[in-house]
Amino acid sequence: MKLKQMNKARQARELAEKKYEVESDKYKAGRSTNFQLVAYQTDLVNAQQSEVSNLIDYLNSLTTLDSSLGTTLRTWNIEISNDKDEAKTAVKTKQQE
Repeated sequence: MKLKQMNKARQARELAEKKYEVESDKYKAGRSTNFQLVAYQTDLVNAQQSEVSNLIDYLNSLTTLDSSLGTTLRTWNIEISNDKDEAKTAVKTKQQE
């Protein structure tokens, strides 16, 4: 569900960008007003904010899922070892990848 919301927010932002570009071109040609241009710019900023908010919600949902399943360490490819030498080797190996 969150992924769909994130995709819809991205599409809304892309549409707002196109609308702003068109309105900017019309303004440069003298066929639009400053008021209209600022209105479309405000719509674009709102769409950008919505997209970021939806992305944060999606990532928080993934984090909650990882936590619930107990797979956070596996997701981030983290290995825990009790031996200090093994831990150093594991870190070097991960950095080389």
